[in-house]
Amino acid sequence: MAQINTLALQIIEHSETKQDLFIPNFNSIFRDVLERYHKDFRAEGQHSYEYKQQSKRLN
Repeated sequence: MAQINTLALQIIEHSETKQDLFIPNFNSIFRDVLERYHKDFRAEGQHSYEYKQQSKRLN
């Protein structure tokens, strides 16, 4: 429950300061994705596409 309260407070703080973009734990969640993208954006795009196909997220 403490994690939910912390997240809720973060969301409220960001909305009150009119910050349109808020991704909780951005650095820890997306760091690897961004590193792969900067290293080779085409390979990361292919990886992303294949991941979505395998997880049935594409029609």
